[in-house]
Formats: sequence, C-alpha cells, structure tokens
Amino acid sequence: MKKAIVCILLLLAISTLTLSFTPGALSATEDVKILNFTYRFDSAGILVVVGEVQNIGQNVISTVIISGTAIPSYGSEVISGDLVWANNLLPGEKAPFYMQFRSNLTNTGAWTGGLSDVTVRVIQASATTEYQYQGVTITSHEASQPSGGYTIEGEIKNTGSETASNVAVVATFYNSEGKPIAAGYSTKVATMTPQGINSFSLSAINLNQTTAGSNNQISKYALMVQVETPLLSGALPSAQTPVTGPSGSQTPTEPTNNLSPVYIAVFVVAIVVVVVVWLLIKRRRSTDISPRGKYSSSKRVHSKKRRRR
Repeated sequence: MKKAIVCILLLLAISTLTLSFTPGALSATEDVKILNFTYRFDSAGILVVVGEVQNIGQNVISTVIISGTAIPSYGSEVISGDLVWANNLLPGEKAPFYMQFRSNLTNTGAWTGGLSDVTVRVIQASATTEYQYQGVTITSHEASQPSGGYTIEGEIKNTGSETASNVAVVATFYNSEGKPIAAGYSTKVATMTPQGINSFSLSAINLNQTTAGSNNQISKYALMVQVETPLLSGALPSAQTPVTGPSGSQTPTEPTNNLSPVYIAVFVVAIVVVVVVWLLIKRRRSTDISPRGKYSSSKRVHSKKRRRR
C-alpha cells in the first residue's frame, strides 16, 4: 500500500511540475466530468476500473489525471491513479481511463475478503489553447473475436494538408447498458503524410469475451484518433463525432407489419360486418316471393273460384 501511495505522489509531483512550466496552462478539474465507470477482477485477480470522462468546459484540456480509492471488506484502502487516454480534448469530447488496484506492487491478494467500495475522481486537468490536428480520420473499422478477445482492425487516412506524427486510435468499449467496461489503443504510426493511409489494430485490454460475465460482454465501441503533432491554435473546431461500431450491430429482425393492433382489430371487425350484412341480404332475398311464385299463387285462387261456381 505504501508503495502505491508513493507512486501516486510521484505522479502528482511530476504532473504538477509539468503544469507549472507549461505557459498559459490553467487548472480545469471542474471542466472534466466522470461520466461513468465500472470495475471487475481480471484473470490475474487484479481489480480493474474502467471509466470515461468528458470535457464539459469551453477550453481544450491537455491532460487529465484520475485518482481512485478501493476499500476492501477487510484491510486498508488501496489507492491507484492513471492518465486519461487522450490529450488535448476539445469541448464535448470524451476519453477513457483504465486503472489497476493492487494491495502493493507484487501482491494481489487484498481482495480475497471482498470489496466494499470504489470511488474515482479527477485530481488534475490542465487547460491549454492548443488543439490536435484534425486531418486524420478513421475510414474503415471491423470487429472480430479471435480466441475470445475483442479486436478492431481498420484504416486511417490523413485527409488534411499537414504531416501528422505519432498517430494512434483509442477505443472505449461498452456493455449493453452503455457503461464503459474496457479500453484499448493501437500502436502509434510515426508519420502520416497528406493523403497517406495506414492500418490500425487494437484490442480490449484484459477482457476475454468467452469467460466474461453478462455485464462485461461488449455491445458497442467508440473510436477516437490521437495525433501528437502538429498542435494548432486559434478558433477551436467542433468536437468530432465519435466513430462507433460495430457497423452491423443491429440484429436482423423479421419483417414487421406496419399496421398497429388497433388497426388490425378494426379491419377484422369490418370484414365480419360485411360478411354478416351479405348473409342477411341473401337470406332476405330467399324469403321474398318471386314473380313466378306470385303467378302460381294467383292461379290457385282462380281455381278455387271456379270450383265454387
């Protein structure tokens, strides 16, 4: 536990020094909101917390640091922390975070007695006037599950006029309830010249779909591009709409009837009424005296008169 606390303090110290030497950087923790998070134990018994943050302010957020506290049912609390997996977030943009909790750096047995509570909070966020080059876009993506893993492969293209460097794709994975349950990132592409095309591949970290419970089954994902340089300044562009998938996530459905149950009922009643009316008319016609019947009846009357005479 002491080692974990020391690591967090060192992380804070380094980030604080970085902030103090960054021109124009301002603390903006109130502009970063933790939207949701989930936790689970991975195959090694380590407590994993996965969540998502959003820039709800008006400025670009260069870096975000998340701190978490896990309280075992028995024993002392465990502290962890990590950087959010995205830099220079535009207003409205979202990004994932991923934390591991250990009782110390080598022992994972702190959770054998159970878990009482997990909390996370933003402890540092710095505002900046620079934003990422927006020319690199995701042109295709496809998900697969080899050996129970969840992998996304696709292509990115530099559609702009600048050369981009250290380009990566970051993914947030969600369950059917829309909660973040995993994250992943691709290997960085060192250089992308204008109109350049590169492939990418990434996987959901430490989340095997074969052994995962129902709450940790991946239902969809969101992808975002991260570009290290160039960083631009000036009027901020709008936040890019996340690329989501899988593209064929909608389950095929049987052809549906556009008529509502009410209309169907009215239609059936109308048919019944028409049939009944038709039967009544037919019956009435059968009971009416036909012209031929009238003649026969008149003939019988005349025959009776003749007999009386």
